[in-house]
Amino acid sequence: MSNRSKKNLFVVLMAGALVFGLSTVALAQTPSGTSIDNTATLDYFVGGTQQAQVTSNTASFVVDNKVDLTVTTVDAAIVSVVP
Repeated sequence: MSNRSKKNLFVVLMAGALVFGLSTVALAQTPSGTSIDNTATLDYFVGGTQQAQVTSNTASFVVDNKVDLTVTTVDAAIVSVVP
């Protein structure tokens, strides 16, 4: 195996590890009833001159409960439905 193919394999393995490692953080579940407030702040320059900082309104929401349903039929025959 050449050094180039070893390097490519290493890069692919590291990228995969990074993707799988970050996905577990993204799956962290926030408890229901938690209040979340979000505000954005913008700093920018026009012609090299810094402009006044702009702050958005605060967006707030409360984390809701996740409903996980399992639906089963009790009919022996096929049930036809029309959307």
